[in-house]
Amino acid sequence: LARIIEDLKAKGKIIILTSHDLNFLVDVADEFLALKEGRIIFKGKKEKFIENINFIFDAKLKIIKLNREIFIKPDIKEL
Repeated sequence: LARIIEDLKAKGKIIILTSHDLNFLVDVADEFLALKEGRIIFKGKKEKFIENINFIFDAKLKIIKLNREIFIKPDIKEL
């Protein structure tokens, strides 16, 4: 799916994607829109989404950057 999305983006297509898989989304999305209780609580670029991820979600999340890849995991120290 990621390859198809990247191919479409390379052709100038706009893709609207909904998912709860944050790791997949940070791999393929350039811009984010987050909803909570039917209201927009965040709209912006990937970098700002990652910066504000703990504000956006009710869970404490940890951002791991490894070899230019980003992984989002629950911060188990905060559970």
